[in-house]
Amino acid sequence: MKSEGDETKGSMRTVRLDVTSQESVQKAVVFTEMHLSGGLQLWALVNNAGFFALNGPDDWCSLEDYDQSLKVNTLGHIRVVHAFRHLLERSKGRIVTVTSATTRLPLAGACAYTVAQSAIEAYTNALRHEVRPFGITCHIIELGIFRTDFIDSASLKARLNTSWEKLTHKKKAKYGEEFKDDCEFQLNFS
Repeated sequence: MKSEGDETKGSMRTVRLDVTSQESVQKAVVFTEMHLSGGLQLWALVNNAGFFALNGPDDWCSLEDYDQSLKVNTLGHIRVVHAFRHLLERSKGRIVTVTSATTRLPLAGACAYTVAQSAIEAYTNALRHEVRPFGITCHIIELGIFRTDFIDSASLKARLNTSWEKLTHKKKAKYGEEFKDDCEFQLNFS
């Protein structure tokens, strides 16, 4: 008997794209449609784009910090779903959205990230009801913490220090170096 993996060998493709760019997403749609010939269909859309915005406490974050996180972690996912939905309607496929366990257990210093991840979960949960009549299912996978270039201690410390350096002298005095050092210490989970 052939394994399930052997039966699908060569039929799964990944497409690298910038979810913040409508042009990039449209190119991915064209690429996908070019490869869907001879009865092939798109059976799943996996949204795995993510930007781990750990900038320190909310008081240290600007609206731009939130905007950057929302552009990738929320609006990027929505952009991709909108672009590929017609292909999933044909196949009665599935939308898989990869989010974070921070939606259930928020991390201090990751407000912008947690807000964006929670928003995409809410979108996916609402979308689930809207696409069901078209045979599409929606699934959420909440990941924990994995060591990547985005969450290694050096990168997180650099982002935290960038946020710290943007603070006014008054805000730095309010929190103090000890608080900043405690934040850096907590980042050593990776």
